[in-house]
Amino acid sequence: MNPAEFELRLQDLVEQPFNPDTFVLDFMAACDASPTTITKLRQTAGEVPRGKKHAQAGDIVWPRKLHYRLAPPGETAAMLDDLAKAPVTKAKPRFLMATDGVKVHALDTKN
Repeated sequence: MNPAEFELRLQDLVEQPFNPDTFVLDFMAACDASPTTITKLRQTAGEVPRGKKHAQAGDIVWPRKLHYRLAPPGETAAMLDDLAKAPVTKAKPRFLMATDGVKVHALDTKN
């Protein structure tokens, strides 16, 4: 996927009404995550990810890729800080992301 195509996919995503139950899965689809991965994570959404220390109910943890958490309104930066301060887990996500439906905060842990 080229950068222009990725930008169009993200534009389509942000133009849709925010749905806290599907936002991160739709984001992953825009990033070309496999349908199998998205289905697997959708089936466990709302549960505490098994074996993922410091994960909470509702978190989406895609091992070695992403740890996502829905934040209360106005708390995205604080939620991202909480994710960043948590000890590294076996999943070792590269990206951390938090959103409240208005703002999205993300961190690349490799930088």
